[in-house]
Amino acid sequence: MISKNPIVSHLVHLCYEHGVRHVIISPGSRNAPFTISFDEDPRFQTYIIPDERAAAFFALGLAQYTNTVTAICCTSGTAALNYGPALAEAYYQRIPMLAITSDRPEEWIDQGIGQSIRQENVFQNYIVKAHSLPSDQSKQEYAARLINEVLLYAKGTIPGPVHLNVPLYEPLYDTIEEPVSLPRVVRKVEFLHRVAESEINSLANIWNAASRKLIVIAAIEKDEQLQKLISKLASDDSVVVLTETHGNLTDDQFHPSIDRIIEGISDDKIKSYTPEILVTFGQNLISKKLKQLLKKMDIMEHWHVDPATDLMDTFHALTTQIDDTPLGFFRLFVPEVQTAESTYREQWDVLEDKTRKAHQNFLTQLPFSDFYAYKEVMKAMPAGTFLQMGNSAAVRYVQLLTQRFDIVYHGNRGTSGIDGCTSTAAGAAYLNDTAFTCLVTGDVSFFYDVNGLWHQYLSPKLRIIIVNNTGGGIFRIIKGPSSTNQLEKFFESRHSTRAKNVAITYGLGYRAASNESELKTVLASFFGDGEQAEILEIFTPTESNDQVLKDYFLAIHKALQDA
Repeated sequence: MISKNPIVSHLVHLCYEHGVRHVIISPGSRNAPFTISFDEDPRFQTYIIPDERAAAFFALGLAQYTNTVTAICCTSGTAALNYGPALAEAYYQRIPMLAITSDRPEEWIDQGIGQSIRQENVFQNYIVKAHSLPSDQSKQEYAARLINEVLLYAKGTIPGPVHLNVPLYEPLYDTIEEPVSLPRVVRKVEFLHRVAESEINSLANIWNAASRKLIVIAAIEKDEQLQKLISKLASDDSVVVLTETHGNLTDDQFHPSIDRIIEGISDDKIKSYTPEILVTFGQNLISKKLKQLLKKMDIMEHWHVDPATDLMDTFHALTTQIDDTPLGFFRLFVPEVQTAESTYREQWDVLEDKTRKAHQNFLTQLPFSDFYAYKEVMKAMPAGTFLQMGNSAAVRYVQLLTQRFDIVYHGNRGTSGIDGCTSTAAGAAYLNDTAFTCLVTGDVSFFYDVNGLWHQYLSPKLRIIIVNNTGGGIFRIIKGPSSTNQLEKFFESRHSTRAKNVAITYGLGYRAASNESELKTVLASFFGDGEQAEILEIFTPTESNDQVLKDYFLAIHKALQDA
């Protein structure tokens, strides 16, 4: 059965033709034509998640794991507004999603009709394309063109979320056996951009003449071809590669623990570490310290590789925006470069060696704390795990620990909000039945998104680890809040909430640890096979966590001074 409304039936058909297979629906009446049509069609896997915000982040996780356009569908009114945070995150992560928001007919808006708000272009700042479809069912061909266009944008050269707003008249529940007609499917042939050969030669000449080149890799998916190209560049004595954990490109020649290594670059040493050429690619750096360091450097050439036309001048040094994907550019560029005699890489390698030794020495005497918990958790995680890093303190602690090449790092670092980490992890885990998906998060982030567990799609391979320091511990670490009278009440938002009853409510296994021996005992079996998702809650000392981290950086400074 399918909706009698031809625009609805055409939208459903075009979704399938453009690769949509997963549709997350939140209950409502105005979206009933879509609920019926998608659920009755065996080609789609449908999900029912009542909370629209959680539904959208769940869809983001699904899209992240499958690399396909995942659809979300809701009723009219404020329900649609709840999609905003996840769509913004998808926009900045460049994850393809389709938001279908059902609406009242246009002449009903602002006329005192219930569940009617101004929905047209409501997400305009955080999507790559949007259309409001005609409510007149006779305009089928026009509607089909708009639908094709939106879906093509979702998986374009720069993928991202798209929005279709669909005004619907009643009746909403009328169905027919099969659609009366099918719309034309519009295809689009795409290819990697090719930078002109003359431009490649020009850039290669600049590169080959320099003796200090720094490559910084931010968030990007694993890509073996790209990894080989960057590894080839990194074998040059004049090239240094810094990569964040969610950069997911790994090589023993790279330097992944950025915040740790750059602690050794004091203001009086900045000049000797300053590259002649800085090359960046990927989305949104985590390390605030690296951003501050690069802004201080007098960089002559900064190339940013990205097909977006908007300029990304994070360090106020941009000289060249390379309109290409990283793979597209480097596969043309790398064959043209030459190695150079230089001590630049050796200089960074010495710094890496010194800071790593200081790091390892500090870990041997690390007291029970947030830092200790993250150390043990990252060590216990099985090979092949898909890690979801919570925001604020969680992602920063993970960045300090030596990157593991045998796990995949993800996190909602597009907008860096705490509002959907649990939902995203649940979505990413649902179809991944071959490996664990593990969310490592703080307590405030977890409880903020507890509705992310309010559905029936929790994979038995989902593991959630909550480091509970009874508040927003990040505010004791960053400068500013700790010097105010409002630290505990407003910034940390101190609480006494525990996750045990949450686990009982939503049917998850639950374990807890409050000291070193308990944590090691629990972690020894936490990643075993089971029939349900599980939560591990680690209780750490609120007042001493920040001091442990400060002592850590002091230890690295001292080791560098004594070396």
